[in-house]
Amino acid sequence: MEQALVRSDLSSIKIRNKPIPNHLMCSGCSELLINSYQTPHGCRLCQRCFSTELLQSSDRVCPCIHSLDSCRDRARLVEHFVSQAVCFPDTATRKDVLELEVRCPNEESGCEKQLTLKQLDSHLTNECQFEIVTCDRCSERVRQFELNGCHTDLRSPHCCSEFRAPCPHCSDSSSRLYRSEFEEHLMTCPERPSDCKYRQSIGCQTNVAMSQLDEHYCSGTDGHLELTVQRFQQELQRKDSELKEINNLLMKLKTRDKQRAIEVGQLKEKVLKLTERLSTFEKSPLLKTLLNQGRRLSNGDLTEQPVEEDNQSQQDAAVKELNRMGRRRSVVF
Repeated sequence: MEQALVRSDLSSIKIRNKPIPNHLMCSGCSELLINSYQTPHGCRLCQRCFSTELLQSSDRVCPCIHSLDSCRDRARLVEHFVSQAVCFPDTATRKDVLELEVRCPNEESGCEKQLTLKQLDSHLTNECQFEIVTCDRCSERVRQFELNGCHTDLRSPHCCSEFRAPCPHCSDSSSRLYRSEFEEHLMTCPERPSDCKYRQSIGCQTNVAMSQLDEHYCSGTDGHLELTVQRFQQELQRKDSELKEINNLLMKLKTRDKQRAIEVGQLKEKVLKLTERLSTFEKSPLLKTLLNQGRRLSNGDLTEQPVEEDNQSQQDAAVKELNRMGRRRSVVF
């Protein structure tokens, strides 16, 4: 059999931004024609159908009988029998397929590469770090970059359970540890990287071997004091900034209170003036005259009452005022 140009397991690969063209679909499985072969009667088969559905020399029914575009002679119900020996590589179709732009089959695992099918084999073999591979030690399926990284790193929680290596911190490389043994070893490893205990409180960024921490605490006293002073200065600056913001807010509140007080004083003056005018009106003889006339009219007393001469002018003024108010009301309505 002729050597394959592309991996046969790529038949279901996604073509970039469009479906598979009909003339590049396998007559047997309707997938992409990877490493296409052509039968004597014109059907095109992908390498997978060619290898699994046909025998080397014995004839079998053409696999396209399972597809919608069956090559059977429907009028005579004749089925074509073929074998691998009578089929030949479809060079023209293979060239067309290799020029298709496809997405990496590891797209769901994170690879965003888009390239031609001709370049895909090299990408998957040499470049793609998202290719799913099998770990030789634990048989777990992992991505390529994990196999080269965290899967073979004792410090990673994703390390292979069967991977053994010396402690990456110790100078002694004679003992090889599993991940579970490494976790226990870290509790007492003198070379384990350790942060300074003042990292959170004053921000000391020192990271040294656990065996060197005591020396760091002794020799780093001055540095720790400087960091402490810096931290207090930063805290004072932050508090000072907060205090300024509070003072600005208080000034705004005081200014607003003064404006409100002025507005309240103006309203009080208006109320006082209206109260004085109302009191003056209540004490005027004109109001009394109007009230008396109103009572007589409400009681149905239409007889004229004797009017004293000194009240005549006030009554005349009241009548004029009533007439004026009546005219104003008629205009309003």
